Amino acid sequence: MPAVTRTSLPLRAAVLAVSLAAPSACRRSHTAAPGARVARTPVPSTPTTDAALVATRFDLPPDPSPSRSPMTLHVPGDMVRIPGGSFDMGTNDGFFREELPVHRVTVETFFLDLTEVTVAAYGACVRRGACTPAATTADWPDIFPAERPFANALCNGDRQDRQDHPANCLTWNQADAYCRAVGRRLPTEQEWEYAARGGDEQRRYAWGNDPPTVRRMNACGRECADAMQRVRPWSPLYPESDGWVGTAPAGMFRDGDGRWGVVDIAGNVQEWLATPLCPYDHPGCDAQFMGARGPGYFGSQLFKMRAARRNGDFRWHRSGDLGVRCARTP
Repeated sequence: MPAVTRTSLPLRAAVLAVSLAAPSACRRSHTAAPGARVARTPVPSTPTTDAALVATRFDLPPDPSPSRSPMTLHVPGDMVRIPGGSFDMGTNDGFFREELPVHRVTVETFFLDLTEVTVAAYGACVRRGACTPAATTADWPDIFPAERPFANALCNGDRQDRQDHPANCLTWNQADAYCRAVGRRLPTEQEWEYAARGGDEQRRYAWGNDPPTVRRMNACGRECADAMQRVRPWSPLYPESDGWVGTAPAGMFRDGDGRWGVVDIAGNVQEWLATPLCPYDHPGCDAQFMGARGPGYFGSQLFKMRAARRNGDFRWHRSGDLGVRCARTP
């Protein structure tokens, strides 16, 4: 594991009161004002079993014929070298107090997968017997019964028409096991934010400081909002359609590449991390949530597209907008 050096910072008196306000609620709520705390009802400590999930069919619009060619990976499992350095982690943007305090972090050189792990790559691990199959049903604490058919339809499983899409509907344990099976590991939260913000460039978004567009990321455009209206009210991030209700093939949005060429670090799916979701000034807390970073294809609020935005969920959480990208120590 690469060494991560932090400056010494005093603990805030209210550190335990922060409690990270149930980050999954932050991700799923689209009615709260920026920075507002979202109340949650008690949730079970164990996931719903597959047998209890609604199996109603939900037909999604067909995938588009890509107007841009997906990225060709000449070597399976390509990785990008992320040179070590220092940056200011966190922000004073005022949206979420979980992003405070801003603190100086030094990250050692590491390698990061060029793309999110694809359905094909994950399926190969399953066939070797080193991984368990990706689920074809979604489950998270505050899912509504009416959402289940729609959410299930967005799980890629091992679909033959999605082999070049990100693997999704993976629990944290499945993501961790996959990375270990291929001789890699999950990235830390420090590594992930360092790569997404371009290190000392301190980018607001992975590609820079200009706002998102349909050329930069697979987020929630008109196509996503129209489909989601069948389940609940939803607003698009941008008025145009990016063409994909759910995941898109890896490398479709090259205008959104990060500083070192990392693909889809914003958009497509969020990515599980090795780091528990703890307050920055209380690392090592007894967190129930594991970190998960990056906006996924459901992203519809501009302030949640920022590379500094924190997120996480229970290890058993699985959804169509959550996948994995692996890292490796040189």
